[in-house]
Amino acid sequence: MVRKSLCLVLASLMLLFAVSAQADTIGHLESVIDLDELSFVKTAGVPGVWEDGMLTLTLYEPETFDAKAIAGLKVGDVLMIGGKEVPVTSLDLGAESGAINQESGENVYYLYMNEDRDFTIMDSYDMTSYRLVGDATVPVAEGFLFLDGVDPATGEPLSTRTEHSFEEFLAIRDGETASEGIGFNQTNTTVAFNSEGQLESIERIYTPWQ
Repeated sequence: MVRKSLCLVLASLMLLFAVSAQADTIGHLESVIDLDELSFVKTAGVPGVWEDGMLTLTLYEPETFDAKAIAGLKVGDVLMIGGKEVPVTSLDLGAESGAINQESGENVYYLYMNEDRDFTIMDSYDMTSYRLVGDATVPVAEGFLFLDGVDPATGEPLSTRTEHSFEEFLAIRDGETASEGIGFNQTNTTVAFNSEGQLESIERIYTPWQ
């Protein structure tokens, strides 16, 4: 009887190790943005230090996952999301969208195919997961515009976005910093560069979690 029980335990362990050995860890695709060549790039970015006529920006992109890797996703695999290991405990996957871990209600994420036919990921609060691209220090283009969709005083969305010069942008940012206002982050701010890699615009939108 003891021998039979021992055999069952060993068989269970072997099955567990076999399942673990077959599990895959899937990470996001690498960024295609070249920090030394920002011509016509438009991406999420956080404005930093303004010094000697140059603005330092920290650039981000939504984390994207290869469509073939997602198509092959299975329960037991691990997705690296925002630098965190997320085990897949349940899976509901269609051709262009899907969800993981809905059955447990923990670590729930939703997958959506983008225009490049890769998948982006959002959490249960509709917040997109971003990857860090890096820092770039760039000149500001003549005719720069700050397009603001948020009321800096209240943090509420504006029905019509306001347009500001770069000097006005700096004043708004300084005022928000002093009052601990809503600020700028990768989920609410997009930066765009012109053909010469100069900063052409900063656009801020309303997000409910800001």
